[in-house]
Amino acid sequence: MSRAKASLPWGSTTLLEHLLHKLQPRFEPLVVVCEGQMSLPDLSPQIQLVIDPISHLGPLAGFSNGLGHVPDDRPVFLTGCDFPFLQSTIVDFLLDRLGDADAVVTQWQGIIQPLVGLYHPRIAHTVDEQIASGKRSLMDLLEQIYCKTILESEWLRFDPSGQMLMNINTPEEYEQTHKYYLSSISSSE
Repeated sequence: MSRAKASLPWGSTTLLEHLLHKLQPRFEPLVVVCEGQMSLPDLSPQIQLVIDPISHLGPLAGFSNGLGHVPDDRPVFLTGCDFPFLQSTIVDFLLDRLGDADAVVTQWQGIIQPLVGLYHPRIAHTVDEQIASGKRSLMDLLEQIYCKTILESEWLRFDPSGQMLMNINTPEEYEQTHKYYLSSISSSE
């Protein structure tokens, strides 16, 4: 993308605000981690903003910074702002499958989605070890912990359209997804 996904227009708001509106009623605390130079819309006072002290270290470093601001006794839902169709019901679906695992993540179209997952904060030390060894990827982390993967066949029983796992990575995907969103809200009015 040529600009921050969080600030992309989404209906009458931004992509980040849209997602936060959907997730906020389910989470306490709700933590947003971003790079220092990123321009964000005004956030609700109930949302805790965490600024990455060093830019461009990747999602693993952002996750580490966020873990320092959440309780360490319950799982953390981790996502990116580029999943506009997520619903808060996903948390209960993932909680039911977490069991004694360190994490549970989804798989969509053959690709593991570490940014739609539930992680136990007890892995914070492993996250920090991965960062110290030069790792930046959440996929690297998943190889070091006990992680369950929700296969597409199981996911489709929960989300038959697969819509919740649609994410935006290119300007073309943004345009197509936003157009779909706008048509869906106008047809429901």
